[in-house]
Amino acid sequence: TFMRQAIEDAGYEAALIENTSAVAVERGEAVAQLSISGLTCASCVNSIESAMRKVPGVLEITVNLMTGMCLAIISA
Repeated sequence: TFMRQAIEDAGYEAALIENTSAVAVERGEAVAQLSISGLTCASCVNSIESAMRKVPGVLEITVNLMTGMCLAIISA
């Protein structure tokens, strides 16, 4: 996916975990959850969030340093 590629281009590895949400679908959006390896600090989180904001269709992005998870809301 474009999102996974953006994360990998930022220097991290990512795997798609889930791509669904009933609430988001009702609003014409989709939710993607990705697992990210290599996160060590807040700067890593900022790098990924910045890279993801450049991906067309990404409406919201949240990266959790402690869990290594990324939640993206994208236009469907």
